[in-house]
Amino acid sequence: MVVDCDGVALTANIDPCKAWVERLVHDVPAIEPRLLAHIDHNWPDLLPHVFFGDLTRLVVGGFWSRREHRADSVKILALLEEAMGSPDEAVQNLVSVSFCENLVGEKPLEAIRAAMGPRLRAELAKHEGA
Repeated sequence: MVVDCDGVALTANIDPCKAWVERLVHDVPAIEPRLLAHIDHNWPDLLPHVFFGDLTRLVVGGFWSRREHRADSVKILALLEEAMGSPDEAVQNLVSVSFCENLVGEKPLEAIRAAMGPRLRAELAKHEGA
């Protein structure tokens, strides 16, 4: 926890899912225009579960029709693998239900699966077996 000079917690009220979205945008700048459009459409809120729909489409496109986004898609998968190892269940749930679940049935699923880490692959398998 970060505190200011008066000992007041600065990060106590930060939503962990929103923090992960911010981390994704920081580490993969190509996502920023999608985030800005999302915020503009949902002003003034950032809705992480809704935004992850856009994120899923970007990853699918990077493996299917928009190969120029492949490197960004691979980086996103690495970050989502890290998020699945988060101690915060809300973050894990965000990745599970708003990313992995949305991948089921996508045409480039096998290519995406091959680029996933073990936690993300295991989570995807749960949704495929549902």
